[in-house]
Formats: sequence, structure tokens, C-alpha cells
Amino acid sequence: MMAATRQEIQGVVDYAKNSILQRLITKSEFQSLAEQVRDRILNEINTLHQENQMMLRQSANARETLMRKTASMEARMAMLEQEVKILQQILSKIFEQNTRTISSLQRY
Repeated sequence: MMAATRQEIQGVVDYAKNSILQRLITKSEFQSLAEQVRDRILNEINTLHQENQMMLRQSANARETLMRKTASMEARMAMLEQEVKILQQILSKIFEQNTRTISSLQRY
């Protein structure tokens, strides 16, 4: 086996160097890729922000609807309580009248 000459070694080094350089990207290519990635990330963030805002609006609307329904139900319950009190009074009067009628019928 013969020793490699300086020229052969330089040829191998140049070939390796060229292979590596072909695989590398230039600074402008890197900046372009970085800008594309940044733009995609910003678009995703913007989309997520818009979705989040929409969900917040929907949640606020649902909460308002629930509060209105709750207030309506509370008002209806108060009305029903009043109606029950009135019915209790009416039934109490009917019971008293029936008791008097039965008492008077029993005397005869």
C-alpha cells in the first residue's frame, strides 16, 4: 500500500468539505425558514386566541341566559309560595265552615 499524496488528501478533504457545504443552508435561507416558522406560529396563536375569545363570549352568553332563567324561576317560586298561602287560607276557611256545619247538624 502506498502512502497517500498531499494532493490526494487535499482532494478527499475538498470532496468532504463540498459534501458538507451542499447540506448546509445559507444565512438568508435560514432567515427565510425562521420567518416562515414565526409566521405559522403567530397564525396559530392568533387562531387559538380567536377561538378562546369566541368560547369566552359563548360562556358569558350561557351564564347570562342561566342567570335570567334562574331569576325567572325564583320569581315563579315566589308567586307559587303566595298562591300556596292563599290556598291554605281558603282551605282553612272551608274546613272551619265545614266544622261549623257539622257541629250545627249534630245539634239537631
